[in-house]
Amino acid sequence: MNKRKHLTFLIASRKFSGYEVRYLKLAYYLFKNGYNVSVLVKKVALAKTNKIAVRKILDDSEFESRVYKIGIPYIDAFQKPASFLFRHLFGIDLFLLLCIKTLQEIKADAVYTNKALPFLKIIKDKLQILVVKDFTSPESAEQFYIKNHQDHIENADFLVFVSETVRDRFDKNIDKINTQSIKMPMLVTAPIPFFYPIEIGDNIQYENKENIMIFAHRLLARKNPVLFARLVKRMCVDPSFDTWKFCLFGSGEKEKEVKEMLNKEVSDGRVEVGYRENLISYLKKSKIFFSLIEPNSFPSQSVMEAMACGNAIVVLNTGQSDFFVDGNGLVLEKNEDLIYREIEKLARSSLKPACERSINLVHERLSPDEYLKYINEILYYANSDQAR
Repeated sequence: MNKRKHLTFLIASRKFSGYEVRYLKLAYYLFKNGYNVSVLVKKVALAKTNKIAVRKILDDSEFESRVYKIGIPYIDAFQKPASFLFRHLFGIDLFLLLCIKTLQEIKADAVYTNKALPFLKIIKDKLQILVVKDFTSPESAEQFYIKNHQDHIENADFLVFVSETVRDRFDKNIDKINTQSIKMPMLVTAPIPFFYPIEIGDNIQYENKENIMIFAHRLLARKNPVLFARLVKRMCVDPSFDTWKFCLFGSGEKEKEVKEMLNKEVSDGRVEVGYRENLISYLKKSKIFFSLIEPNSFPSQSVMEAMACGNAIVVLNTGQSDFFVDGNGLVLEKNEDLIYREIEKLARSSLKPACERSINLVHERLSPDEYLKYINEILYYANSDQAR
């Protein structure tokens, strides 16, 4: 396999969140391992983020020169209306249109993105390039069919999925694709999550930790923030948890509900609620991390960050969530009373072994080198006659 094949990560979002940071980290990791990579990103999105990992990566001037910041000053100031006008008046995505020239100049062989398939047509029309469409969540796999994006499936050479759960959501409706009349892309599922905790470091000391429990995810119904908020209300009036504090971090559709539910506890100083851009400092202090996601906590970046920071992990027995737990926490069915009883036992136990086991599991199960097999399959295809 020729490592010099040029793989370009295309980050089309207006802000940096989980997957955007993951793309940047993956590009940087490949670069550090001798791969020819570049990143195309909205200039305004990069300027707005204060995420520690992003700034740390961009401090490497050699890699930073491979990060192409795409934008036009006037349009950057009016992103949403400009994007709307170009899509609805001209039928094109402005950011992708601006990317075309850069992709030509850097001689990219493959573009890796989670951008919706209809908008990728401009890249397929203008360039001889491999297009890798990434599905990063169950919602993205379901919206693919709800929005009839299967009609644009020939705009991709690869469809890649971050987990078996996301792939299953896609496959559930695959009969809507007329495979007799089109050339299907190759479908690939990532073998493990990509995890590259460059902002965490190795100096995690249990002695520096406090009695803090954290829930940190997008506040969507399927991630069960309301269930966690109910557990917190009960713990705040239970003398067994008098020494504990609780954090519910994130934003989303359930944000207003959980804030109202925990208003008194926040006023009393027992609970923090809200969005936090950089969680690492909190995770280094906390002892227990909750991921109550349905249908799957795998491959949650926040769970892996919590493990690397030495937290005991509590997950539901859904999907591949138990991948993250082996002597370092709890795998439980979704039953509030059961979860409460088990947390009570966990909080009374010596948490040091579980917290240290989490750190060891990161090294045992989440080596980024294993992820390279997945990337190499894509690049090998880019180098083959089939891709022509």
